[in-house]
Parts: sequence; C-alpha cells; structure tokens
Amino acid sequence: ASFATQCRQSLFKNVFIVVDSKVLGSNALEVIADYLTLVALADPGSLDGCNDLPSVLDVLARSPCPGRDPPDGLTPADAAYLTALYTADHEGRAWAETGDISNRMAKILVQANAARE
Repeated sequence: ASFATQCRQSLFKNVFIVVDSKVLGSNALEVIADYLTLVALADPGSLDGCNDLPSVLDVLARSPCPGRDPPDGLTPADAAYLTALYTADHEGRAWAETGDISNRMAKILVQANAARE
C-alpha cells in the first residue's frame, strides 16, 4: 500500500450545462439552477433515490422521498456539504477526506441549528 498522499484537485475553467426542458417539469428556474449548481460543484454519485438529509437533488429524483416534499432550492444540508467539500483537506488520503467532510458538514449544521434557536 502506498503511503503517499492522494492530492485531488478539481479546476473549473468553463462550465457549460445543457438541459432538456422536457425533464424539468413544472419546477421553477431557480430550483433547477440550484439543482444544477449542486450537481456541477459536488458531482454526486447518484441522482436518484432518497438521501438521508433533504437535498435539492430530491427535486428530480425518480423515487421521491417518503414523508417529505422536494425543497424549493438548496437546503441547509446542501450548503453545508458544499462548504465542507470545498474547505476539506484535499492533501490527505481519500478515506480520511471523507470523514473530514462529514465532520465539517455536521459542525456546520449543528452551528446553523443552534443559531436558529
């Protein structure tokens, strides 16, 4: 096993997204813009199914999440994930990076929840 770091980088120079308007349904343009932002910046593994936390990805999921309506934009969990993802230590090992992102996301959500109370 290699003990070298697995430095991962993503660099955007230009992003051009083409959308089939037939897929959008009756969703507002703002919701679709938030959805595409999360997809472009986070590169989620799956776009279908129900995540543990509410996400703008729920908007176009083929299997809606039982017991909750799709959000009308980026959720606090989406914002926390993007913040954690882009502030994570990308110089470390991939397995440690995942834990780092999860921990950062949890701290952001706890702080946001405490601020609302």
